[in-house]
Amino acid sequence: MDIKPIQEIETKQPKMLQVTYAGNLGEGQGLHKILPQLAKMLEGRVEFNIIGDGGRKVQLEDELTSNGVINVKMLLPVNRSELITIYQKSDILFLHLNDYPAFKKVLPSKIFEYAAMGKPVWAGVSGYAAEFLNAEVENSAVFEPGNHQQALQLLDSLDIMLTKREDFITKYSRKNIMTKMAEDLVDFSSTGVKL
Repeated sequence: MDIKPIQEIETKQPKMLQVTYAGNLGEGQGLHKILPQLAKMLEGRVEFNIIGDGGRKVQLEDELTSNGVINVKMLLPVNRSELITIYQKSDILFLHLNDYPAFKKVLPSKIFEYAAMGKPVWAGVSGYAAEFLNAEVENSAVFEPGNHQQALQLLDSLDIMLTKREDFITKYSRKNIMTKMAEDLVDFSSTGVKL
């Protein structure tokens, strides 16, 4: 009879959520104002993948280092096909705009990109972007820009799964938008007002 040595029992670590942000790392996005505190509070639970470059990248890296943050990967910009692969491997897609009055009236194209991927969207935005996400993008969680406590609370409201957003994709396809714009122009021109 062979006696086998007792094998050390492997303990499985829970999988960390993969949260991805891809885009500019500038003053407008304000990641340096939210990410260091938020990431620190989520150590052991979330790993952030930050893809991009910009005017506040060094400040963001400095803030992460000075706060001892270990769960943020800073990655250089990648090509489109590589980015789509990264999105597909992510659990959540992250978006943040600084809390400036000008950003209350904008709708970042990143919202459409993220929504089309079917992944949960976790966004620190205000104004029209917040209204749009709440009304149009199922499985999104919107928090006030810079409010890492609220962001943390809303993380658990997201369903970590693919969300089919076919109606959204159809409604906001380039073809449908152009058709609607053409119809609006025809309607406007029939009013007799000259442009």
